[in-house]
Amino acid sequence: MTTNELLENITMIQELMETEQSDEKLASLKRAFDELEKALKNKLDNIDEVLLSLETRKNIIQAKMDVLIKETDRLRTRRKILDNTKRYFNGILMPNIIKEIGKDGKLKTSTANYTSYKTYELGDVDISKLDKKYIKEEIKVKIDKRTLKKDALAKIKNKENIDGCELKESWRTRRS
Repeated sequence: MTTNELLENITMIQELMETEQSDEKLASLKRAFDELEKALKNKLDNIDEVLLSLETRKNIIQAKMDVLIKETDRLRTRRKILDNTKRYFNGILMPNIIKEIGKDGKLKTSTANYTSYKTYELGDVDISKLDKKYIKEEIKVKIDKRTLKKDALAKIKNKENIDGCELKESWRTRRS
């Protein structure tokens, strides 16, 4: 019997017990009521076990999620370290090697040809002095570095600067 059926039968027996006058039928209804009540308590125990099992499974899933979040954070940190190492090699170490032993900014090795070229990257930027076209408005204010760099490079050819922006010379390496 389902839980709903047990509840319906208990309610029906309670109504019959309220109206029944005969002691014999009342005793019979009481026995049936006790059996249904026992079955309902057993159902309740089973439901409780299922709920405890669900809570346990939920906690296990949450623990797995916490472990995955920590692992994701660890991997992000590791990726950032690798990016910084790559940036150091490509931005400082390799251009210096090419300058020292290369010819006209080029160096050929057994594995690749390297070309060192001059480029610019944004240095210190004072957002309060920038024109609004260089600022992307989102939830937080941030600099539109792509547009700022493009315009700053155009202005540097005319020996001009953009207020609030400093360009600094840097070297990169291209592998071909």
